[in-house]
Amino acid sequence: MAIKRLTIELDDAPDRGGQTSPPESLLARPEQSLKERELTSPPTGSEPEETDASRPGIASTRPTGRTFPDLIAEFVNEPRAIATILMFASFLAFVVKTKELSDLANPLIVGILLNIVWFGVPWVARFRRK
Repeated sequence: MAIKRLTIELDDAPDRGGQTSPPESLLARPEQSLKERELTSPPTGSEPEETDASRPGIASTRPTGRTFPDLIAEFVNEPRAIATILMFASFLAFVVKTKELSDLANPLIVGILLNIVWFGVPWVARFRRK
């Protein structure tokens, strides 16, 4: 196989004659001051509502994000989260009485019992209905 060579000449001179203009959507529009802009008015017969958020310096009183009851409702439907919470709660209950490593057996047993009760009661109720 023969090697073919190709030479490419690059012209660094700007091509002024063949340039195209950018589309109008990309061109910067001249900024208008607020006084020059056309103002809109509220619909006739209604007064504009004034909320706490519209007044400067006053924060909105509505909670943002998830609330505590929302989180509880979601965790109740998630078995892994409930198992973790019950184990964590049992260790919190015994935190004052824990002096040695062997004292960790009590919260561990209580956590296991809480999980058995939490997950066992619905299972027993379904079994008794049948």
